[in-house]
Amino acid sequence: MKCICRLERRNNKISSLEKEKELYNTTMLCSDTQYCHHLNSDGEHIVINNLPLEQANKCPGIMYLKVDWNGKYFKCGEKRTGTNHGHDPCTKERCPYLRDGKICPYNLN
Repeated sequence: MKCICRLERRNNKISSLEKEKELYNTTMLCSDTQYCHHLNSDGEHIVINNLPLEQANKCPGIMYLKVDWNGKYFKCGEKRTGTNHGHDPCTKERCPYLRDGKICPYNLN
């Protein structure tokens, strides 16, 4: 499945940034996988902000860290494939589908 939204999030516009860093085990060198469907079209985290599942992006993409002349930001891109893709599975603390007791349609091989 390909990314369909091309969502971008700038660090200075993420109100829940510190909570997200903790939730995704973020360090200087790595972080657990943040899927685009964990967010809504405004870049708000669905589970952290207790938003309804219906607001979740319908996108299979992954939020990748990028850097440009304006600083760091996150941009949705295609999920890597293969047996060693390196993406972490969804959890009920991160994924609105699992939070609501459903099967996540985007976290399948």
